[in-house]
Amino acid sequence: MRLKLSRHLLAENGLIFISIDHNELDNLIKLLNEVFGEKNFVSVLVWRSGRTAAAHFTNEHEYVVCFAKNK
Repeated sequence: MRLKLSRHLLAENGLIFISIDHNELDNLIKLLNEVFGEKNFVSVLVWRSGRTAAAHFTNEHEYVVCFAKNK
């Protein structure tokens, strides 16, 4: 799995940032908790993507999940 490999490639004080939309946010956090450990959770950032349409409801943001290798 790529996430397990990425954990081994990070420096001891390294961070990983993963961008995702709201549909899979919960699943990604659960997966990262398994790979990096819950204690290494740093934050979920909200990133404004700028995609808007006046005539329809739209999502203007996505999420950036941050975990540390060794907090």
